[in-house]
Amino acid sequence: MKIEIPVGKGRPTKPDQSAKLSNELGIIAQNFLLLPNKWKELTREDKFATLIRCHERFEINLDELYVKDSCEDILENKSRQWRYKIKQLFENACLEE
Repeated sequence: MKIEIPVGKGRPTKPDQSAKLSNELGIIAQNFLLLPNKWKELTREDKFATLIRCHERFEINLDELYVKDSCEDILENKSRQWRYKIKQLFENACLEE
C-alpha cells in the first residue's frame, strides 16, 4: 500500500492510510523497538531499522526528511504509550500481591 504524507501535515491525510500507518508503527514499537526510558536514548541505527521495517511493509518515501520525521514522531508517541501501558500493568500486578 502506498502511503502519502503531504508536506507540513505530519500524517497521511487519507483516513485508511493514516490508520494503517499508525497501527503498523504501533506493532513495530511494541515488538521490535527497544524500550528505553526516553526516546532520545535510542540510537540512530535502532530508529533507522524500525523505519526500514515500515518501508518493507508500505510504499513510503523515506528519502524525504519530512516523511522520516513524521514517522519518527508517530513511533515516539507509540513508544511512550507502550511504556505507560507496561508501567500500569506492572503497578497493578504489584498492588494485587
